[in-house]
Amino acid sequence: MKNTTAHKLYIDVLRTLAALGVIFVHTYKDGHLLFLEYSSESLSFYLYMCISIFSSCFVPVFFMISGALLLNRKESVRYVWKHRIARVALVLLVFSFINYILQIYLGTESGFSLSYFFLRLYKNYWNYSYWFLYSYIAFLVFLPLFQAAVPGLNNSHFLYLIIIMICYTGVYPLLRWYLLADRYNLSPYFNIWWACENIVIYPLTGYYIDSRIRISNKRLPFLWISSCLCLAVCALTTVNKYTLLKSAEYSTEYWDCFAIVYAVALFLTIRNIFSSISVPTLLTKLITITGRDSFGIYLFHVMVMDILQNTGILDFFRKTLHINYMLSAWIYAAVVFCISLALTEIFRKLPYIGRML
Repeated sequence: MKNTTAHKLYIDVLRTLAALGVIFVHTYKDGHLLFLEYSSESLSFYLYMCISIFSSCFVPVFFMISGALLLNRKESVRYVWKHRIARVALVLLVFSFINYILQIYLGTESGFSLSYFFLRLYKNYWNYSYWFLYSYIAFLVFLPLFQAAVPGLNNSHFLYLIIIMICYTGVYPLLRWYLLADRYNLSPYFNIWWACENIVIYPLTGYYIDSRIRISNKRLPFLWISSCLCLAVCALTTVNKYTLLKSAEYSTEYWDCFAIVYAVALFLTIRNIFSSISVPTLLTKLITITGRDSFGIYLFHVMVMDILQNTGILDFFRKTLHINYMLSAWIYAAVVFCISLALTEIFRKLPYIGRML
């Protein structure tokens, strides 16, 4: 089948990869922090740490997708609040309540209290992955302003934003450590962190990549070489700080330093590949389904992981089938992905709730 819907298909591929990557991040010590089980003198230590550092790009990719899909539209403030913000807020309410009931059933919460439910919903979140929904609502609040401003930005403005992100969240923290040993911080009055949050830089970058630039495949290796160098710097800095400070545990504070570099490399690569190849009809349908259901997968995956926690599925992969520990973590993430996908398809058929997904 000739790929006549390359735009939609590549977005769905990115959604699928990002959802799987986020599930891997939430494996924690069983996958995402697996490097801690190895000596810092072993190759596995650095290889697994680099895999974990790279995985910091998966949530930004979700925000980039939102920018690619929404910033080229013109929507009124009323429309955004009525059809977008209200929907995500309702999803947050309903699925937080489902999480609360599940936690009571699993014994991690004792008793039912509606006031406690709403207080925790207001102060924090009921599912540690749902911070994304709070941030996404914040992005939607500013969506009409972004949509109005984006047409007035030229390519140099978008590049300037990316450079700001790399310098402020990547280069500056590293220089502060190597030159000042983290003893001194920049004046809090010089604060541009608000512009480097997920809800600003990444959606604008996604729009820029999707709508403004075309990079040939010959230039992609340069992006991946840059990504590998950034990964190496972050890994070595993590080990360096741990060694010098004799910390009790490794810090992950440098893992997000160059997330935008990895995210841009992944975004551009997937776009170029699926914009230039013919994709079989069956594979296209499968990608479309997983991409469409990625939001539901994100909502369900932590609940699925909580249920599978004591089933011994990871031990089965590792001790019975003797699968490599890192590979088994990704297989486990794929199992959670598939179960969450099935749940999403089931809930899609339910009245009211199905419309949220």
